[in-house]
Amino acid sequence: MGGGGGDPKAKAQRKSDAPALATAPVTKPINPAPTTTPVE
Repeated sequence: MGGGGGDPKAKAQRKSDAPALATAPVTKPINPAPTTTPVE
């Protein structure tokens, strides 16, 4: 969440959702529990 607003990268990512997920998995985590925040 929290796009760049008028960022060319954000626009490109919004245009292509599929590659965007792989390009920026941290910005848009697909899994419910990312490895960054381990859940117990």
